Amino acid sequence: MKIFLKRVFLFLVSFILIFVIGMLLPATPKASNYYLFSKTHKDSLLQNVESPRIIFVGGSNLVFGLNSNLIKDSLQLNPINAALTATVGLVYMMDNVLPYVKQGDVIVVAPEYQQFFGKFAYGGNDLVMLLYDIDFSGVDHINKTQWLNIIKKSPDYLISKFKPNQYFNYDEKPIYGRNIFNEYGDSDFHWNLEQREFEPSNFFTASLNFSVIAKLKNFDDKIRKKGATLFITFPGYQATSFEINKEKIKILETELVKRKFRLLGTAERYKMHDSLMFETPYHLIKKGVDLRTNLLIEDISNSLLK
Repeated sequence: MKIFLKRVFLFLVSFILIFVIGMLLPATPKASNYYLFSKTHKDSLLQNVESPRIIFVGGSNLVFGLNSNLIKDSLQLNPINAALTATVGLVYMMDNVLPYVKQGDVIVVAPEYQQFFGKFAYGGNDLVMLLYDIDFSGVDHINKTQWLNIIKKSPDYLISKFKPNQYFNYDEKPIYGRNIFNEYGDSDFHWNLEQREFEPSNFFTASLNFSVIAKLKNFDDKIRKKGATLFITFPGYQATSFEINKEKIKILETELVKRKFRLLGTAERYKMHDSLMFETPYHLIKKGVDLRTNLLIEDISNSLLK
């Protein structure tokens, strides 16, 4: 029995030691090339770009789906594409942007649909990476549900720092590299690349998360108190995936209308033909980027006049 307990103790000590060392080690070469490591650049835009400003908040549907130069020329507003990646979670995205909001700002939140279903909005692997290796300051506003996700996913990320394939002979993915962003925070690296094959998405099994909608409403209230304006819009989403998830999307849209959010367009309006998609149901080729951006310009213009 003593031998067994000793082995259990040594195992636990070894695991804790690996965990602590993993926390102290810097990001691996493979991880540090990921575009999420450009978050500090986006925070700098939020801090330094002058008014009048329009700030876009969301995941990669904005990173790979917005032409801010068109926004600037058409609306005469200085655009900031503050979008990160979906698995950071919508809750973190809102909390991260809020301190930078100034009086007169226009904020456009364009979440991926999954953010409103299940626990997706509380973050996943990318939130773990962000807090450990990019910007620990965000830990100040992490809530209980986010902490549970972080604790659950931390071991896999920290153990990955000990894997040779994170340091040697790893496959680089330039389209997700940290140097893909232009001066506004858009990714224009892929604009001249051809469409790639991918699978449609299906989030039908998850239920609508009313707590996330309540958090969005609270964000709206705080934005108003700062003298800024919040709009909610829909992602440019592959038509095939849209049809698969149409019932869920309609439930979400009905709830957003019911809560009296200021909506830009409709979910159907931002359904994108499959030929306009790049390599995921949310990422657009250049033609799709410009179409989605022009739809946004029209909707923002009409809404600001009201």
